[in-house]
Amino acid sequence: ELDTLYLVSAVQRELLRIGYDPGPVDGAMGSKTRNAIIEFQRSIDVSANGQATTELLDTLRATQIEVVAPSAPSSIGSAPSPRATAPDADSVSQEVIRAAEVALKERGFDPGPVDGVADAATIAAVKTFQEGVGMVPDGVITPALAQRLQGREIGAAAPAAAVTSSVAPRSDPTTAARGDANVFEAQQLLNQLGYDAGVPDGQVGSRTVSAVKAYQSQIGNPVTGNIGLGLLGNLRDSRSRGEVARPMMAAIQRDLTRLGYTPGPADGLGGPRTERAIRAFQRDAGLDVDGRATLDLATRLETLASQ
Repeated sequence: ELDTLYLVSAVQRELLRIGYDPGPVDGAMGSKTRNAIIEFQRSIDVSANGQATTELLDTLRATQIEVVAPSAPSSIGSAPSPRATAPDADSVSQEVIRAAEVALKERGFDPGPVDGVADAATIAAVKTFQEGVGMVPDGVITPALAQRLQGREIGAAAPAAAVTSSVAPRSDPTTAARGDANVFEAQQLLNQLGYDAGVPDGQVGSRTVSAVKAYQSQIGNPVTGNIGLGLLGNLRDSRSRGEVARPMMAAIQRDLTRLGYTPGPADGLGGPRTERAIRAFQRDAGLDVDGRATLDLATRLETLASQ
């Protein structure tokens, strides 16, 4: 049985792929996701219960509606709707834009409605994506950009992303992600340190870019939103030293105080007093005593302090 968060995320991705709008790919079962499921279920004449299940996911994945035609880098194959026919030559550019909009929504950006029109919202979302992967943020939508957004670069290579790695993209059957292993690790580390990078999927989306920028700002690095090997090294060092996001550190300090320890003010800055309080709690709880602030520690403290 798939974890609910990953199952809903995978269903949302597949709905977006075939032209429905479930809202952001965030693993949350909201009204937009439920309505998109119902619309899809009605289109295939099955019981429209709006539920995300493994059976639904299998059906969605078996729906062969491709947005980019693998054999033709310069064009888009089928229109993103299970009921639509392939576009003619006069509508190709609109379908390229539509494909980019679908992929932007899948990554968590807000390009506005999926209508094949490169309006201000679409261009702004494209620029944000381009900045996040180290491209020139010109907002120009091309077939190559649409393919890159979908993780399907074919033919001539698109501009290199900020991540420099020879590791093959991660393949995860629960999310059908086509992401980069370094981006996936960065997302995991950011979440562990208290920054909200969204569900780790190896894709550079708006939440990941925002989380990277917040981390870079906290450690005093240039705020670019780019993910590179230098950033990964910093994230690993921060985890080993227990340097979490200030809101998480402040929550740890508050919960330690509620439990009778003395970490000092809940200012999110940490320091020797906070480390001593963490060590004291770890000893009392029978944990490994290292004085590090971690997501696991924060969760454990929150549970105990709320009892």
